[in-house]
Amino acid sequence: MKVTETAIFIAERDKDKDKEQEKQKYQYRNIDEEQSEGELIQVMGGWIQAVGSIISRIGQLREVIMKIKAMEIALV
Repeated sequence: MKVTETAIFIAERDKDKDKEQEKQKYQYRNIDEEQSEGELIQVMGGWIQAVGSIISRIGQLREVIMKIKAMEIALV
């Protein structure tokens, strides 16, 4: 690419990014506005799912550690 083509490409890309940011700005409600009950339930559900995933991973790690220890004992 020539320098001018590169500059034009970068300018168009930046313009597209600005448009995308402008769209995203209006997708989210104002923090000061009160959330509806449905939105609160959705947020709480997301947090509960995240915590459940973490607990599940901890359980998986414990199981793997126990298997490794059992293998070490069997090798001794």
